[in-house]
This record gives sequence, C-alpha cells and structure tokens, in this order.
Amino acid sequence: MEDNHGNKFVYLQPYIHQVGGHSSMLCLDENRVCKPVVERELLFYRSIPDELKPYAPNFLGIVEVDVVFDGEYMYLVALNGEESVKKNSQIGRLRLRRSGSFEVLPTKCQFEDEISNGKNGTTDMNPWVLKCHRDHLVALVKAIHASKKPQNFLVLENLTCALRFPCILDLKMGTRQYDERDSLAKRQSKMFKVVNTTTGKLGLRVAGMQVYQVTTGRFLCRNKLYGRALTPAGFSIAMRQFLHDGVRLRIELLSPFIRKLEGKI
Repeated sequence: MEDNHGNKFVYLQPYIHQVGGHSSMLCLDENRVCKPVVERELLFYRSIPDELKPYAPNFLGIVEVDVVFDGEYMYLVALNGEESVKKNSQIGRLRLRRSGSFEVLPTKCQFEDEISNGKNGTTDMNPWVLKCHRDHLVALVKAIHASKKPQNFLVLENLTCALRFPCILDLKMGTRQYDERDSLAKRQSKMFKVVNTTTGKLGLRVAGMQVYQVTTGRFLCRNKLYGRALTPAGFSIAMRQFLHDGVRLRIELLSPFIRKLEGKI
C-alpha cells in the first residue's frame, strides 16, 4: 500500500503470542517479527558467536516503522514494504483509536488470564499483547512526532511460525539485572526485585508464559507480576504447569531440551 506521498508501507499486526517484554512485538508476515531497536541488543545479534546461533532467532535486518492515521484510528506500518510482506498489507486485528481505546477483531485463538478478582478472563489475544501494544503505540506516536522521522525496528525470525498452538515460556535469567547507565532509583528497583523474587534464590524468574490447554481449547497465560509473586516452590509448580496440557504432564519434552542445553554448558 502507499501513503499520500507515494511511500510503500505494510500494516504491522501485533504478535498475538507475546508473553513478556516492555514494548510491542509486531508481525511483518508469518515468518518475521520486528521489535524496537535497542543498541546493545542490535550489537548482540550482529556479533553473536556461531556456537550460540542455534539458540537465538535469525537476525534479518532493520526496518523503519511509522504511524499512520486513518480517520479515528492509528496504525503502525513498516515503510518500503517489499513483495514478500504484501500479504500482510491489510488492516490488522487490533486497532487503536485516537482516544486511546482498542478495537480487537476476533482471532482463531482464545487466551485465558487471571484478572484482579482472582477469576479468569478470556480474550482474543494474550492480555500482555494488549497492554504492550497500547503503551508502545502511544509512546511511539510521541517519539515520531518529536523526531519527525520513523523509528528503527529489528527484524527477527518468527520461531513459532510452524506451530499451531505455541507454548512459550519467558525466563529472566541471572541475578545482575541493572545496567550501569540506569538511574539510582531504577537500580534500586531492580535490585529489590532480585532480592524479593525467585531471582535471588534460584537465579531466574518467570517473566511470562502461555500454555495451550487441550481441555478448554484456550491458552493459559501468566505475566511478569505472577512471576514476581512466586516462591521457589511456586516456581516449580509453574514449570509443571507449563508442561501440562490440561490432560497430562508432557515429560517426554524434557530430555531433548536438557540434552541440548548440556551440550553448551
């Protein structure tokens, strides 16, 4: 598609299986996703050692992302979209009004998450996707307005493209989680989370997950707030939950995964 200046673009749709992170991950097409450029992450993908490449998605370059307005709606678009992404050049399943409210079009997947009253609520997207996309789109509009230019996004391989019901676990690894460039307040906040979560006791914590339940036909979702509240015993229960499809514990998945990790330890 083209804007009023003749620039080609493709509508970007939220990656509906995002379980963690601060900014929205978007789909260029079925095989590629994109996320905002963070310089240290970009350096990592450009210099990743060969022995680590099997454990990371392929880095596929950089794309410029802009915001377009259509009536009362705002959309994120990739500029200069090539032929291979034209099949995604339709208005997506999630639309944000200028007022800040969402319009979510039905999807083939159902996601179930615990809401504030302790009961489970059901949506057509992982609830974390809705939060990230809304917050990020509002912030991106401000950034683009201030800089008067599009923002750069990393393009990565979509590791779940061949999976019908992808089960995803996001773990925050390591006990050092602040950056030297962080403010004192931010460092203290991150160190507090280390001490008061399984990070301090186990060296890792749950940052988000989704697991498909064959009994309900829905994804069971958990976010980073759930992960921060887990005790070491609760962490073990969460790992068991991640491997449980609602009918049985899929222990046959463990051995191949452990062998793969042991090869690099």
